[in-house]
Amino acid sequence: MRSSLISAPKIRKARLRWQPGLYCLYFRKKKPYLLSLESPGGCTDMTLSGFCSIGSGSGYALQRLLSTGWERRFSIDRALYEVFDARIQAENDPGVGYDSDVIVLTAEKSVPMPKDTKIMLDRAWIMLNRSPYVKFNKDEDVPLPPKNWKRKLKQFAETILVNG
Repeated sequence: MRSSLISAPKIRKARLRWQPGLYCLYFRKKKPYLLSLESPGGCTDMTLSGFCSIGSGSGYALQRLLSTGWERRFSIDRALYEVFDARIQAENDPGVGYDSDVIVLTAEKSVPMPKDTKIMLDRAWIMLNRSPYVKFNKDEDVPLPPKNWKRKLKQFAETILVNG
């Protein structure tokens, strides 16, 4: 029986051109498998946990996902927020910068998060992580997200699973 799985020798050969990272590959029946590929050909299957983190800030990100009770069955909007939160925690590492891309992969397509949705999510995170003892100052602080930011994030999430 022939499988669409990339063989280990091909991974090692192709790995010479790839940057270290996590790759989500779809195999049979459009089921996702999370594979973390590392030089010189190491491959760790992260499918059962449902999440993985790479890079110098990965310890911070993983700690955050674990402390929030991550579940692989979270709704897309909840998963987006929790992963975004974990990404911000990774910034505690001096080698991790602010800018990042948010792309949701499905069996049919990849969907980048629009810039305005990313800004809204960032503002929501800042609002939720502000000390209750610090009063919001509209002249100095990052603007607040819209009051319905969770509904807007859910609307974006719902567009991801629409075929097309």
